[in-house]
Amino acid sequence: MALYFLVPQARQIHDQLGFLLGVLGIFSGLFLGFLQRDEGYSRMFKIARAIFGCLLILAGVFLVDRAMHASPTAIDWVHLENESMETLKKEGRPVLIDFYADWCAACVALDRKTFADKRVAEKSKAFTMVRVDCTSPDSISQALTEKFKVSGLPTLVFMGADGEERNGLRAVGFLGPDEMLDKMAAASPQ
Repeated sequence: MALYFLVPQARQIHDQLGFLLGVLGIFSGLFLGFLQRDEGYSRMFKIARAIFGCLLILAGVFLVDRAMHASPTAIDWVHLENESMETLKKEGRPVLIDFYADWCAACVALDRKTFADKRVAEKSKAFTMVRVDCTSPDSISQALTEKFKVSGLPTLVFMGADGEERNGLRAVGFLGPDEMLDKMAAASPQ
């Protein structure tokens, strides 16, 4: 019953995965350390299990707290639901397309380290920043994944103001802030 009320609230939190893992840690720690009362175990085993349960609870509380205080990036992302790539090309700005998924650890690191960097957020104002969610693919994300031949996540595609992909700039995997700034500068020489 608690999960029935908890899951919709978790959708309001920016770092949903961290929040849900924290809740899982708290409940696992409570069950393992304090609620499970099987007979036949030695006293030392029961103490070790209680200590491990406490550590799980502490880790869960840490993850929940971190997830609740995580802030979204300062980047103005466009999600291709109502707009098409042709509409974005008409804006006359370079385009950066980020293919990501919520379950992808490198995608989460890219969000927390690179896209949260103030220099990257400032440089992104000169771009049309597009996000393609591949967590649970729909027709739009599948079509774009096939069109751009995405082989892994995260994939970053850099396109010039002319709408053509810039050769040699595509990145698959994590990019640090400095590498991202170099690629953004190469995609929009000014």
